[in-house]
Amino acid sequence: MLFLLSSLKAQNADRVQLLHADFLEYNEAELGPFKRLIGNVAFQHDNVLLDCDSAHFFSDNNYVEAYSHVFIRQGDSLRLFGDVLKYYGDTHKAELYTNVRMEKGNTTLTTDRLDYDMTTDIAVYQSGARIVDRSDSFRKSGGAKNKGKSTVNTSNENVLTSRVGYFYSRENMLFFQKDVVLTNADYVMRSDTLKYNTNSKTAFFFGPTTVTGKDNFIYAESGWYDTEADIADLNKNSFIRNGAQKIWGEKIHYDRNTTQAKAYGDIVMQDTVQNIFITGMYGYSDQTNDSAMVTGKALMVQVMDGDTLFLHGDTLCVMRDSLSKALKLTGDSAKKVLMAYHHVKLFKSDLQGKCDSLVYVLRDSMIHLFREPILWSDANQLTADHIRMQLANNRMDRLYLDNGAFIVSQEDSARFSQIKGRDMIGYFDKNELHSIHVEGNGQTIYFARDKVNKFIGVNRAEGSEIRIGLADGKVQNINIIKAPEATFYPVNELSAKELRLKDFVWRASERPLEKAAVFNP
Repeated sequence: MLFLLSSLKAQNADRVQLLHADFLEYNEAELGPFKRLIGNVAFQHDNVLLDCDSAHFFSDNNYVEAYSHVFIRQGDSLRLFGDVLKYYGDTHKAELYTNVRMEKGNTTLTTDRLDYDMTTDIAVYQSGARIVDRSDSFRKSGGAKNKGKSTVNTSNENVLTSRVGYFYSRENMLFFQKDVVLTNADYVMRSDTLKYNTNSKTAFFFGPTTVTGKDNFIYAESGWYDTEADIADLNKNSFIRNGAQKIWGEKIHYDRNTTQAKAYGDIVMQDTVQNIFITGMYGYSDQTNDSAMVTGKALMVQVMDGDTLFLHGDTLCVMRDSLSKALKLTGDSAKKVLMAYHHVKLFKSDLQGKCDSLVYVLRDSMIHLFREPILWSDANQLTADHIRMQLANNRMDRLYLDNGAFIVSQEDSARFSQIKGRDMIGYFDKNELHSIHVEGNGQTIYFARDKVNKFIGVNRAEGSEIRIGLADGKVQNINIIKAPEATFYPVNELSAKELRLKDFVWRASERPLEKAAVFNP
């Protein structure tokens, strides 16, 4: 039997209105103070339409209990589904239970219990939920995979889960708490507190958050991630790992499409393969091209055979060397070149240096110093137009002084032993300079001492090829191999001018005596 109940509509718009039911049963003595409605039940309350298979309608209390295939529509976009509904007309609030689903636009929320306020358009769940947010938009990627082509976003479905959540329907904003997980085809984001805008597809996170992808890992404690554009701003203890590269910063801007990251404020970059750390105030990293750049009190730190090398320059850059580029090697298999530009200083407990620019080729462990380079090893000051340091097993192995080579060591306040030549090669043993080979235009001034370390004379020698032995940083013997010419003078016979070879300059005041001194002008 069919009842058309439109005549029963309440005139007051605040009252829940029964629109239709196949059957109506009302017996207050047997059923209680409600009407039992069965079959194609429909209600209206303001702009809310409610359908279900059956219901108990407490018209006096402006309250409905609906059962089976519950369906609520509000406006043009909001849809609510569930097995059981409690609807309070006076407060415009709905409680849905079991197999609950909420749909708005491309967003679908499923849970076992949902409270929805029709006045504020806010939904709340506290027993866990799953949200699927879909997007059919296109994006243009400049990354290595897409090479600038416009392609369908493969991450067109974000799946979010949490234990507690709030859906602000008017603002299209979801607020999640406790065990929050956002998953798509490219990565998984985990957080304790997260806001998600279904229009912009942007996740805002608060507290410790991780993003784990196939090729990288992100950590931050504040910031946002645009899941549509794959761009992130990371704040507070930010960290990114791309293969062998790691980068920390107070703030990091990251573009997953181009694999480029910009870091600001007390940054640290690490190459785990080369065991190199670079610190500074601003940094740029490009995973695709295996390159990085740091400025602002930039400092490279590398552990070498139980010691540590500290290297400073106005700008430090790391990139793949030419052979790795030619062979298209990337990641851990690629070799790197570190370059330091302007006001370069280096400090190691047994070696210090200074120059305008430096190139460190990690493939062959060769360090090149350019433009007025100078090194200090023990008591020796070494200069040349171009200096090359050859490392072996993270130790100094050889030192090449190319063109205008000059070595000076101080004997006392007025006397200096000196070695000069066109080119020189210095040989190290256990990080100590133990011999020098002078090639071309060799000249030496060497002060001799007796057994009690008292000066007994000075030896001036010249030769086209000279070999010099050292111990504890001091000259022990000189062997002139080609065209020798040598004169031994009493200690006080030569004038101060005669005790200086041409181009002699003593630059001890420039020597960095501790690691912090590499930042001194």
